Amino acid sequence: MKRALIHQVIVLQPSGLVVYSKSFEKTTLDESLFSGFIAAILAFSKEMGSELSSITLEDLVYYFDNIHGLIVVLGTAPQVDVKRARDFFELLTQSNEFRDASTKINDKTVHLLDSEETKVLDEVINETLSRLHLLPKDVEGILISPEKMAFIKDIVDELQREEVSPKHVAQRIFGEGFESRNPQLIKEKIQILKQFVHAGQIHPAVKKSLQQLISYLERSVKAANLFGF
Repeated sequence: MKRALIHQVIVLQPSGLVVYSKSFEKTTLDESLFSGFIAAILAFSKEMGSELSSITLEDLVYYFDNIHGLIVVLGTAPQVDVKRARDFFELLTQSNEFRDASTKINDKTVHLLDSEETKVLDEVINETLSRLHLLPKDVEGILISPEKMAFIKDIVDELQREEVSPKHVAQRIFGEGFESRNPQLIKEKIQILKQFVHAGQIHPAVKKSLQQLISYLERSVKAANLFGF
């Protein structure tokens, strides 16, 4: 079985407290012990005046960086080179959403792995991995939040009905007059669909139908804006 390029992403405080974690493969790693170990060796290397940026454990390479006060750990297969790991950290550093969520997490005294802030971290990390083509190339491997995946499933289910048009799918999902009621929401849904089409290796017929639906939604919202609805 071919190993995924990305094994795990962990975000922790310098104290070693884990605030976010996601595994891409089954793992027996003791997360608490590992995060404490990472925090300890980073603190030690800093005291020694050096900058430790990665370690190799068995057949995995773990890269780490301090981003907006949080330590981000990226566990990868050996074929993921240093440049791609650096690119991953750089994109997170540039993300305003990641910065704002990190600030709120650092200001809290109690941390929950399913907090609103960690949900933001999840979306930013997933989108960053997708941009760098580090996500698994199959539908099940696309790391989209459960809410987004449920939306995509509803869309795909509608598209698989016989003789259904993009207009009918849009009206069934969003209701009559959707384009004028909440155009911003439709724009957000369009971006979710585009992310899915870009990142997923899906059946050509489904992909074509999704692209047609995206095009129809974009035209509808544009027309509503032009006529001032």
